[in-house]
Amino acid sequence: MELQYSDALQGIIDQLIDLNTQFKKDVTRLDDIQKGLVVNWEGEASTTFQNKYMQEKECFTEFAQVIDDAAQILQRILDNARRTENLATAISAGSGS
Repeated sequence: MELQYSDALQGIIDQLIDLNTQFKKDVTRLDDIQKGLVVNWEGEASTTFQNKYMQEKECFTEFAQVIDDAAQILQRILDNARRTENLATAISAGSGS
């Protein structure tokens, strides 16, 4: 017996992982653009921009990690629910009811 929400939750987990993968690729592209700017830009404005970008990049990295962690937690919850459902089904089948 399949959990009613199992496929839907798995779809959400998969979508979360896909979106986070795309987010990480976008951050990498942004890094490449930022590196190109640094090469051609000097002075206080460049330093200020670089410092601010590095602060924001830390936030991007933390955000991506939180999403990865959330997806892993949801997957563990779903896996545990599936195991519990399978066990309950097996027990029910074994009891003759």
